[in-house]
Amino acid sequence: MKNILILNLLFFLSSLMITPLWAESSGAFLRHGLGAKAMGLGKAYQTVVKDPGALYWNPAGLANINGQAKISDSLENEENEDPFGDTKTNQLLNSEGQKEESPKETQPELPSVERPFEMQFYNAVSQLTFDRQAGFSALAFTAVGGTIGFGLLGFYTNDIEGYNEIGESTGSITYQTMAAYLGYAFESGATRAGFSLTGINEKIADKSLNGASLNVGIQLMPLPILEFGANIQNLAGVIQEHAGSDAKYERLDTILSASIGIRTLPPKSSLLVLLGFEANLDTLESEDLNANFGLAYSINRYSYVMAGLNTNGLSCGFGMSLSFFQIAYAINQDRLKTGIQHHFDINFLF
Repeated sequence: MKNILILNLLFFLSSLMITPLWAESSGAFLRHGLGAKAMGLGKAYQTVVKDPGALYWNPAGLANINGQAKISDSLENEENEDPFGDTKTNQLLNSEGQKEESPKETQPELPSVERPFEMQFYNAVSQLTFDRQAGFSALAFTAVGGTIGFGLLGFYTNDIEGYNEIGESTGSITYQTMAAYLGYAFESGATRAGFSLTGINEKIADKSLNGASLNVGIQLMPLPILEFGANIQNLAGVIQEHAGSDAKYERLDTILSASIGIRTLPPKSSLLVLLGFEANLDTLESEDLNANFGLAYSINRYSYVMAGLNTNGLSCGFGMSLSFFQIAYAINQDRLKTGIQHHFDINFLF
């Protein structure tokens, strides 16, 4: 049944890639990006996201929260030096190795485990240019044959100088946005698929906008050294302005983002190269097509460094990955090249 759902989702995603859907609209803050790992890798993050931040970047990544890490901890190869590592990669490698062994040799059977419970609690904060702050908190856990996630995203800034239609100052104004996420993902073999629902509230001075959208995503691993991830943001999304008698609904821009990850062979998968892009399916014009590049190198099995490049400029960062928590820090240039932005995230594993 899951294989049929995945095939249908793949067909649906491929059809959307050639069909412009809706016109430009509000909700631009949803495209900004968040999280130190994602920003440090130049936003080419759709294929390797494996924490509750997947609610934003690619809901299929929630399926990596599956309890398998607890099983693999007791079997972990001490030579594995890949903090970005994936238990699925090791499973594929081990299964290939077993096929090459003599049929006369028997392998000890591991105890059968029914999808052990796992929960992760994720927090990301960013100090942006022009005195803007951003934050994202999310919780994800195994349930209903897959993984369920909840998240809350917020952007805030104050003391913005406002002007009326004739250029007169109207004093300082405040900008505040919130987005709530509910997502679900499942996996079948080396394929993961998921979706997230988003509720949006955006306040600009005396204007208030409310809306909702649907995001869908997929992750594939055709080879132990090759991964692919794609996410469609605002697949079905609208926002309504509640200010005055002329309130109206607007379509949210539909954004396709995808990336390919290539890593060195396990168990020492110390180098990861990511290539990706982001496109506005409503216009498909060159100015709405952004290329992303990311590079991560494992210093040892607990820490890594990363670098990225996209249309916004350069980024870099570092992180640590332990059995019970992961932390990362990154900096990048803003879109206007006016300053440096700081990003920090921490993820607790239970």
